Amino acid sequence: YNNKDYRQCLQEMEKILELDKDHKEAKKYWNLADNATYEANSIQEIRLIIESLRKAQEEKDLPSILYYVGSPDLQSTKRSDTMDIINYYDDITSIVDKASISIRFKDRRHADVKFSNFSTAVNKQTGQRTKVFEGQVIWTMEKQGNVWKITKEDKI
Repeated sequence: YNNKDYRQCLQEMEKILELDKDHKEAKKYWNLADNATYEANSIQEIRLIIESLRKAQEEKDLPSILYYVGSPDLQSTKRSDTMDIINYYDDITSIVDKASISIRFKDRRHADVKFSNFSTAVNKQTGQRTKVFEGQVIWTMEKQGNVWKITKEDKI
């Protein structure tokens, strides 16, 4: 566990627990390694969602944008906001500062996510490239089934 080889730690602790199901230290390290593995996998999943949504915004792909929204109210707001952008802008460019991504888990099913985003697009009426958004995006996420979904979004 101390070497961060969580997979190996889980295997070793399982061997001990097969021999002694009440072994306190093996239970402790199994839980620690299991949580570390779960969080590492979830971080990777959430980072992929951020990238997927960035690309979906650029491609004006409304179904992909809405797929990761897990609340009816947010879905309605997101649909309306996205349609405004699709109707008034072309050539959307969205940049996420990967170094700014912060993910904090409340528990195995809830996380707070924050990252910086800068988006520009070409106004269909004027032909001018303009800033669509610059700032922090803050999500409250919930694991719904096997997929992380955004249940709340704030932009500052």
